[in-house]
Amino acid sequence: MIQWNIADIVPQTREEIQRMRSTNDPIAGLKQKLLDWEVTTAEELKSIDKKAREHVDEEVAAAEKMPAPDATPEVLYEDIYVRGSEPQFLRGRTPEENFYYPDRPVQVPKSPAQSA
Repeated sequence: MIQWNIADIVPQTREEIQRMRSTNDPIAGLKQKLLDWEVTTAEELKSIDKKAREHVDEEVAAAEKMPAPDATPEVLYEDIYVRGSEPQFLRGRTPEENFYYPDRPVQVPKSPAQSA
C-alpha cells in the first residue's frame, strides 16, 4: 500500500509555487513560446491580457447585477447540454436521463457585454 503525504504533492514555499506556475501553467507556457518564436511582443501580450481581464470584469459586473433565478426544478435542470451534444457516458448517466422542456424553444442569449 502506498502512503501519500500531502507535503509531497503540495508546493510549500513561495519559490516552489512560482516554479510550478512558471513551468506547468499552459497559458504562461504558450506566452513564452509566442515570445520565443517571435510571433508577438511582450507589450502585445500585455495588451491582450488587459483586454481579456477587462472583458471578464465586465461580464462579472453584469452577472452580479442580474437577479438570481428562481430555484425551481425547471431552472436547475435546463440548458445543461445542447440537444444532441450530450456525452454518451458521464459518471453512470445516460443521454436518456437528460430532461428537456418540449414547449420551450432553444434560446442562445448573448452576454451583456456583447450586446453593449
